[in-house]
Amino acid sequence: MPIRCNGILSAGLFLLVSVTTTNVASAQIVNQVDATISHSFIVSTKTLPPGKYTFQIQQDSDNSVMTVASADGKNSDEFLVRESQAQSTPAHTELVFRRYGNVEFLSKIFVAGNKLGVAVSEPSKQEKELLAQGKQPTEHAEGGGD
Repeated sequence: MPIRCNGILSAGLFLLVSVTTTNVASAQIVNQVDATISHSFIVSTKTLPPGKYTFQIQQDSDNSVMTVASADGKNSDEFLVRESQAQSTPAHTELVFRRYGNVEFLSKIFVAGNKLGVAVSEPSKQEKELLAQGKQPTEHAEGGGD
């Protein structure tokens, strides 16, 4: 009988460790990300002007909704995100944009030292239209910190 208890206890402990590990891995960006962006960009339904912005996962959103707000409080939006993994661990916080000509769309955000970040879940209506026209984006990253 003690062996059976140990087996059940071991299985329960393994399950607890697996669940804990999964939760830690899915918490991509836990703190706000401050960024100075040198160009206008589109996220969700808005075109935001160049400037200083704060990006933050909304509490109680199951890590699926992020907000962006300008430092002056004049511009803000929220958008859906999903987990994304960088090809290599970024040395600096970076925002990744997709560029079509002179129009830029926010694509991903990664925090320094963490391969797991977030990607915008759904392309905006404007980006879908560009893709439907056969346009191909170029991707580039900008540093997030000031």
